[in-house]
Amino acid sequence: MKKLILFGLLISSTLLINSCRKEEALREKLAGPKTISLYQWSKMDNEGEFSIIIHDTTNLADLILWNNNDASLNNVTYLSDVAPSGWKYANVGVGEPYRLPIGWYCDYEENSSFTFWSTDKTETKYRVTYAMTKKINGTIHLETVYNTTDGVFKEVLELINKK
Repeated sequence: MKKLILFGLLISSTLLINSCRKEEALREKLAGPKTISLYQWSKMDNEGEFSIIIHDTTNLADLILWNNNDASLNNVTYLSDVAPSGWKYANVGVGEPYRLPIGWYCDYEENSSFTFWSTDKTETKYRVTYAMTKKINGTIHLETVYNTTDGVFKEVLELINKK
């Protein structure tokens, strides 16, 4: 019986260590200096299509995704005065007179969503979560849809490694 319990503990410990290593490896792949190489912001029309193009630009901004060795407390250094519009609607990185600090995290189980977030001095949390796909060339494709009093919007960001 003791051998069975020890064997169970060994298996559990091994699984925990491997999942932590997987999380670390995924975070390391996502972290680093990036360029928002593609930014598209569109609004839904009366037929339910995102045909009203508001912004479609390249090289919107540079940013650094820091790896703080934490699942959810990783900092972002945002190197532009122009932020994605979805961040402004959600209060991510905005504020007066100083911009709020920005953080990031990814769901490390499915590796399919990416969130930028901020917290203000009252500890209110703001976030924008994107569906994430990684392309073969290393591009991180982020896409979200959100509803506001101004309409329904779709936002696409593509992050590439900064050269």
